[in-house]
Amino acid sequence: MKKARWIPYPRYIFRKTIALELIKKYVPPKSRFLEIGGGAGDFSRSLVKSGFGGKIIDYSKESHTLIKELSKGVKNLQIEKNNLFQLDKKEEYDLIIMFEVLEHLEQDKQAIKKIYSILKSGGYALISVPAKKRLWDSWDEMAGHIKRYEKKELIDLLESQKLEIIKFYSYGFPFINAMKFFRKYLIKKNNAIDKRMATKKSGLNIVKIPIIGILLNNWTLYPFIQFSKIFFSFDLAEGYLCLVKK
Repeated sequence: MKKARWIPYPRYIFRKTIALELIKKYVPPKSRFLEIGGGAGDFSRSLVKSGFGGKIIDYSKESHTLIKELSKGVKNLQIEKNNLFQLDKKEEYDLIIMFEVLEHLEQDKQAIKKIYSILKSGGYALISVPAKKRLWDSWDEMAGHIKRYEKKELIDLLESQKLEIIKFYSYGFPFINAMKFFRKYLIKKNNAIDKRMATKKSGLNIVKIPIIGILLNNWTLYPFIQFSKIFFSFDLAEGYLCLVKK
């Protein structure tokens, strides 16, 4: 049996590093979390290592299988094939993570409303989406995106559901913006991908990663991540990361 393998994209590494810093600063230790659309489960495993406990849900069979394979032996982590709208109303969490999921949903307002309903009073949610409609390209189509968000649009959506904006970052500039050109090259080299499966495979290395995908890791990208923080408050990046509180 072929061993499960997953390599994080640079954009994921940027987001993960920044998100973990926010959680460490704002979210109480040992909080119970829910990650919606877990991809390969890497972020949740990092939270468990930091003393948190919680659950990953993903409706994709491919993602669910990969998470289970990569999470063998990990304690305090539930893995469930499910979607947000089917969660029990009685479930409550201190922290909800939803990275690169909202842009796949037609019912984004209902999704945020559901998050609010299962978030404990005083609890936090971390949400990321691709930014700026003008940056829409073939990568979005291949990834199964429905839309990209404008800054005001996302803020209005979150605040309309009574969530307080704690931090709003336009993250990854200029490095991740430059990576868009590389992504377009990868798409051309991998044009045999079944686009109908795009959403289910989003976050699961939907294109083949060359050696550069291994070289660009947590250590080599760290100085670029730190430099990018200068631009967090400027609306320049192609991704948004938002921390909200109930």
